[in-house]
Amino acid sequence: LFGFTADLLANIDSVKSVTDIAKVITLGWQKMFQAAKVCLYLCPAKSELIEAVVVEDSGKSETVLLEGRGEESGGIDGFEVLDAEDRCRWLFEQIDTTFDVSRCKMVPLFCNGKAKAAVVFESSLSEESKEAFATFKAAASICGKILELVTALKQDRQLTERIIQLNEEPIEQVDKVDAGKLNAGSSVLDGLCEIAAGAAHELNNPLSAISGRAQLLAQNETDAKKQKILGQIRSNADELAGIIDGLMEYANPQPPKKELITAEQLIGEAIELTKQKTMKESLDIQVDVGQTDIKVFVDSGQVVPAIANILSNSIESYIDEDGTVKVSASYDQKGAFATLEISDRGCGMDKETVNKASRPFFSARPAGRKRGMGLAHAERYIKLNGGSIDITSDVGAGTMVTVLLPCK
Repeated sequence: LFGFTADLLANIDSVKSVTDIAKVITLGWQKMFQAAKVCLYLCPAKSELIEAVVVEDSGKSETVLLEGRGEESGGIDGFEVLDAEDRCRWLFEQIDTTFDVSRCKMVPLFCNGKAKAAVVFESSLSEESKEAFATFKAAASICGKILELVTALKQDRQLTERIIQLNEEPIEQVDKVDAGKLNAGSSVLDGLCEIAAGAAHELNNPLSAISGRAQLLAQNETDAKKQKILGQIRSNADELAGIIDGLMEYANPQPPKKELITAEQLIGEAIELTKQKTMKESLDIQVDVGQTDIKVFVDSGQVVPAIANILSNSIESYIDEDGTVKVSASYDQKGAFATLEISDRGCGMDKETVNKASRPFFSARPAGRKRGMGLAHAERYIKLNGGSIDITSDVGAGTMVTVLLPCK
């Protein structure tokens, strides 16, 4: 049973479809129970076409579409090992493979508490013992959970596609001088945040369970190799939990608690936070605050991390060496907003990358380098505080980020 489970898990990834996984399960079932022929059918429903995977004794598999018979294939409330001769007659009539129906058994596979699939196979046992029944039930439970996982991955992909669609819909442009209107938000952003919060809520509980159980198993594990694997499981689960926390924070930020703070103090705190983010003791950041009394009316707990994220991006734009980042602050012409300009002479971005730079999870870096939430969080918090952010950049020439923050 352990080998059966290991083989199944080794052949699962987020790219495979539910049908692909059904083939893996069917082949594994044939091997484990030494069944001559096996068929797994998915999502039986009355008057609907359903998919089935059939594996012959030669190991050859094929996927077929069948006309479902809900009154014969559904209605199972709990796990059972059933005689398939009468219950699956509709199935045997439609597939080309010849089963010895007198020896065929059927077991349901439960996903989210409902029988969403079933395995039909030629049993090599003359009669089912309690031990055989327990093994069938355990294997069916594992297969059901795997199908449940793959279905969840498919739903997550659909959710991601919807987030991207929402994020690509045009948002009404607002004059950056009248940045206070940005607090009104848009239906697009509201929809995006609702989806993000829902996804984060659904993923948090299973991630906590994975991390906790990996820790529990590691406490009693003496094998160094297995301890390392369990440590990797926990580390990756915690990393994913961190991503979820960031997503929740983006979707449901706390209302800002605004107070007056000097631009000089705001920039200084952002530089210190940037040192922590980049893990560098010293940074080449040149600050030019012409008027030391420039004050902004914002929540420093939100805006300081936002500015730090921008500074971190500027520092990381120098790929092979450290470079200078310039920061300046001044009042706008009306004195209603303070302008912060953050510029670098790093790698720069093309127009398409600039347009996508503040999208959640977008990153122009290679996969695995960053989560792509830095500028998304920065823009979210700055707009939440009544400000605006504008990015101009040229490939090979550097980037200028202009941030407007309200003074009252």
